[in-house]
Amino acid sequence: MNKKNIAIAMSGLTVLASAAPVFAAVGTPSKEYITVQKDYKDTLKKIKAGIVSGAITDVKVTYDKDKVVSEVDYKTTATTLSAKKEAADQLSNLVDSKLDNLGDGDLVTFTIAYNAAETIHTEEEIVALKAKLEDTIVAKPATETAAGVVVADSTNTKAADRPIYLKDLFDFAKDTDGAGFKLTVTPKSDISAIDAYKYADNTKGTWATAKAFSAVSPSTAVVVGTGTVYDAKSSFKFDAKGSNATVSTMVVDTLDDAATVDVKVINAKETTIDIDSSTSTSAEDLAKKYVFDEEELDKIYEELTTDDGYGNKVQLVNGRYQVALYPEGKRLETKG
Repeated sequence: MNKKNIAIAMSGLTVLASAAPVFAAVGTPSKEYITVQKDYKDTLKKIKAGIVSGAITDVKVTYDKDKVVSEVDYKTTATTLSAKKEAADQLSNLVDSKLDNLGDGDLVTFTIAYNAAETIHTEEEIVALKAKLEDTIVAKPATETAAGVVVADSTNTKAADRPIYLKDLFDFAKDTDGAGFKLTVTPKSDISAIDAYKYADNTKGTWATAKAFSAVSPSTAVVVGTGTVYDAKSSFKFDAKGSNATVSTMVVDTLDDAATVDVKVINAKETTIDIDSSTSTSAEDLAKKYVFDEEELDKIYEELTTDDGYGNKVQLVNGRYQVALYPEGKRLETKG
């Protein structure tokens, strides 16, 4: 799809967007996501996963714009992991038949309240993270030309028989955390078990000049639990510039994203238009039949007319520009 041609076509859509009366126009909330019927199972799967994780705290289901069939406050009614899983299955059972048999013009809206601060970690997640961190290597055995772990060889040093792991410097404890689980990381109060190991630039130095290992102790233990996630990039930094070879403690990121969004599943026919082709269906024909959000069209047009010609709205696929448009409603056909 040529960028210039599609930009011209988008300009035509913008002009025609307010050229005729409409029916079945869908109101646009502050945040709205639209899914076509053929993709509803993937959408429903993601909603269920959000309920189980605790991030989705409330879901209202509406059929055909105004028929509310269910609203559940999962934060207060599903306070255990098993209850969250059961609630997610109940939602699936409620809407699956409706979504599978959407008629022309039918609509199912999920009004979803989510709060990332409520996200829990399953036991499987915490067990896997604990095992991964415990076995993370801090320093490998040194060689004649590479820095690493050494042991005493009289007054000199030689390569150690093993690496130093995070579990040599920190305690990792799994525990329950509300409906989920948490991992608490604490620097060991006693690391005498690795007194026989030090860090050196190579194996050619003396034992006296090699550096002992230590963990940088925070004022409190660090916890990965509800509403927090492990920050791999910032955690457990190794530093051998000082008098000791130190390792910083774990760092976590706090999840605080929260909003209410509409996820709409529609029975829509997908039409692909190649502006360069001689197909009988053109962008102008669509604009005469359907109404598109003018602000959305403006954003797409702005991306098309930038130097790159693509961005969040427009994708560059195999050297061709591609956009996806969802109409707000169908135009009335009038005689005259």
